[in-house]
Amino acid sequence: MFSVAPVLAQTGLPAPAPRLDLPSPTARTLYVLGPGDRVRIDVFNVAEFSGEQQVLLDGSLTIPLVGSLMVSGKTLAQVAEEIRFQLSAFLERPIVNVSLVAARPMRIAVVGEVNRPGAYTLTVGTGTGVTLGEAGASTASSLQVPIPSVTQILQGAGGITEEADIRRVQVRRPTPGGSLQSFTVNLWDLIQVGDLEQDLLLFDGDSVFVPTAATLDATEAVQLASANLSPVEISVNVVGEVVRPGLVRLPPNTPMNQAILAAGGFSRRADELSVELIRLNPNGTVTRREFAVDLTQNLNEQTNPALRNTDIVVVNPSVLAQTADVLNEILGPLTSLTVLQRIFR
Repeated sequence: MFSVAPVLAQTGLPAPAPRLDLPSPTARTLYVLGPGDRVRIDVFNVAEFSGEQQVLLDGSLTIPLVGSLMVSGKTLAQVAEEIRFQLSAFLERPIVNVSLVAARPMRIAVVGEVNRPGAYTLTVGTGTGVTLGEAGASTASSLQVPIPSVTQILQGAGGITEEADIRRVQVRRPTPGGSLQSFTVNLWDLIQVGDLEQDLLLFDGDSVFVPTAATLDATEAVQLASANLSPVEISVNVVGEVVRPGLVRLPPNTPMNQAILAAGGFSRRADELSVELIRLNPNGTVTRREFAVDLTQNLNEQTNPALRNTDIVVVNPSVLAQTADVLNEILGPLTSLTVLQRIFR
């Protein structure tokens, strides 16, 4: 597994580069070495050539008899093959094993329609090594390390917002030559048909951009809120005539009547036919809708809508309660005057 820690907020990305084809499944699972990785090199039957090293800031390792060898941007299999080839000038049929002892921290930026955009530092686990012998024969063709995918980093960034367009998520990746590659992934296909090819694995220096949807479909929004791309819980304010007014934390897609129950239910002063839902939209506008609430109702957009994060539910007082309040305001001073008159008689 990996841990995620936010370190620096970001505000956005440049315009995406033209789309490229997604890497093949095999290529996506190969861990790419970089400065800070710690590896172990074992040359079979040559102990003095074996040992642990850390990839230097210039991306190189020092190999006995060979000297400095550039490994940054290469997989373990490629490094093992390069060392085997170089040592074959000094040793007969060398067998070389290269394994990852400790992976360097990865920095990945996540921006756009996520709840906690910013730059994240990830610590990833390690996997098996790669052994190469004569003619590049490999006993382990790739290093399977638990590096994060797009969905995992989105979860670490607090999940997507209700405005996210998960059909056009952009992954931007720097190349050794200094240019940027851009991949477009469709996470809706992942949710709907289980297309795991869309859950692209991420590497150090990647940026993930979740754009804003041009239009929103209520049915899709309900499905999306139930997916693991969304936050684990939402925060809703329930105020007015309930037993315990205040902030309640609820699972995504919670209907409005369940939020009222979470706040202790209606008080005796409540007007169950006059409950307002106030929603702050991403564009800064505010929408207000009024509902007659039945606590036994199922989820229904017209009568018992699903709530979103930061929604406010206002339970208004009944006509009788409002009348009592007005009478108290009018009669309150008169009551006080009557008490004073009785004292000074």
